[in-house]
Amino acid sequence: MTDNQPAPSGLSVTSAIRLYNSVAVNDENMVMRPIITARREDEDTMSLQKSIETLMSLDENGNSCRICRWNRSDLDIMESPCLCRGTVGHIHLQCLKRWIMHRRNIHCEICNASFIIPVEKLSWQQKLANFCKQCAIPIVRNLLFSFSLLPLGHVVLQQVLFCMETINQSPNERLTFAEIMVASCTLMTSSLPV
Repeated sequence: MTDNQPAPSGLSVTSAIRLYNSVAVNDENMVMRPIITARREDEDTMSLQKSIETLMSLDENGNSCRICRWNRSDLDIMESPCLCRGTVGHIHLQCLKRWIMHRRNIHCEICNASFIIPVEKLSWQQKLANFCKQCAIPIVRNLLFSFSLLPLGHVVLQQVLFCMETINQSPNERLTFAEIMVASCTLMTSSLPV
């Protein structure tokens, strides 16, 4: 079996070695157990570097994110956002959000439970910015568009009614200016979006 062929369990040999090397630590003294290395020299070097980086990234409890395999100091590790326990239960909130966006699934692949993601509390400035982005800007754009076309539509309707009045020359059926204005405004307001 070559290095990149999947093993019977579904993992490639290289991935299995990396996974083993990422957890090859004795919790009591942080002493490395023997590390399995890949066959080729460049893979040996890469695997060894990843193992050392992973060992250096572990916090004092030996916890690291199950997605990125790092314990970055700028990100807090959440414990068990699903029903998984042990080392697979630790995950960065940002890594989890990125994972959910990529997978488009809010269920854990291991335990099939829904992820419990804490709701971010937004400040009033952030809420206002979100409102402006999602609601206020389209509303203002539609109002400006409507108000720019309203006078033009009003003039066109007045001219149509005036032409209809001049075509009909009988004195009994003449429209007054007030009737033309009311008809024009009624037609314009009935065509506005609700």
